[in-house]
Amino acid sequence: MTATAVFAMNDLMAAGCFKAAQEFGLKIPRDLSIIGFDNREIASYLPVPLTTIQLPNTEIGHESAKMLLALAEGRTVDQNCIILPCKLIERASVASITA
Repeated sequence: MTATAVFAMNDLMAAGCFKAAQEFGLKIPRDLSIIGFDNREIASYLPVPLTTIQLPNTEIGHESAKMLLALAEGRTVDQNCIILPCKLIERASVASITA
C-alpha cells in the first residue's frame, strides 16, 4: 500500500514533505496530497500553495493571558484544557477524492 496523503505537524514540516516528494519524483497533489498545520506565510509561497489549518493565535493569547492573570492574583484556574476552533485554509496541495 502506498501513502496518498501527509498531514504534517506544521507548515515547515509540510515544506520538507514537498522537498522529499520532489526528490522521489512525486507530483503534488496528483501523487501525494499534503496538509500543514498553523498557516504560516510559507504556506502560500510553496510551489503548490499548501492546504493548512489556521490556528486562532489571538484567541490562544487571550485565553493564556486570562489564565496567567488569574494565577498571578492567586485565583485557582479550573480549566486545564481549552478547545478553540481552527479553520481549514483550502489551497492546491490536496487532490479531490472521487468515488
